[in-house]
This record gives sequence, structure tokens and C-alpha cells, in this order.
Amino acid sequence: MQIFKIMNIRNYKDEDYSQLKHLLEISGIYNKYIDKKEIFKRKIENYPESIIIAEEDNNIIGCIFLIDDSWNPFIMHLAVRPNYRNKGIGSILCQIAEQRLRAKGNIVASCLVGENNSKNLDFLAKKGMKVKRSIYKVVFLSKDL
Repeated sequence: MQIFKIMNIRNYKDEDYSQLKHLLEISGIYNKYIDKKEIFKRKIENYPESIIIAEEDNNIIGCIFLIDDSWNPFIMHLAVRPNYRNKGIGSILCQIAEQRLRAKGNIVASCLVGENNSKNLDFLAKKGMKVKRSIYKVVFLSKDL
């Protein structure tokens, strides 16, 4: 049984912005202050592999963001289109994100997730993330790499 046609994993490009913004919006994680096209452009200019895209037929179906400052790297904005969920795409994106952080010498990765986002919290717990604390309605999770 084929789960999806052919999924391609690649780095974000500036022309992906409108599709990516829409994915973040429907996933309930879009932030109007930081999820701006010009901020994403600067982000990938500084770290081209920091926004990972999953696509099928040139349509973005998933994403995950990396923040790596060599002090405490973060995995953020994990999102998969609703009709593609529970098919392993989030797991693949997490594996790639962890590989990229590990390759840069990181030994831990952290996440910030809205405390009301139980789906992502449950998913990340299954991936080995452990809740460290809840701060201002955001849950801090961490995982040794």
C-alpha cells in the first residue's frame, strides 16, 4: 500500500513562502511576528538547511524548522497537512532535523510547543522528547541526540 505518491524532502526556498505560511496557519502555529517572508529569507541565508520542507507534486505537505546557535539548538514549527498526518511524514522530518543537528556536533535538541497543542506534545513524547517545564503557556521539551 502506497502512503503517498513520491515525497521529496528539501530545503526551503524563498518562493515557497505562501504555501509554507498557509501550512503553518492551518496547523495553528503561524506567528504573525516571526513567520514573515523577510525573516525566513534571512534565516536561510544564514543557515540554508534550517527550514526543511516535505513536498508531493510541488505542494508543501510538511515542514520543520531548526534553530542552531551551538548553545541550545531547537526544533520548531513541525507541521504536516491534516490529510497527510499519521503516515510517517512528521517522523521523517524529525529524523532529518535530528541528523542535521547531530552532524553539527549538537548533543541535545529542545522544542517549544504551545501547552494546548496536545497532538504535537504527544507526538514529540513518542519521539523521545521529555517535558522540562511549562513557561507562559509554552511547554519546553528536550531530547539527547
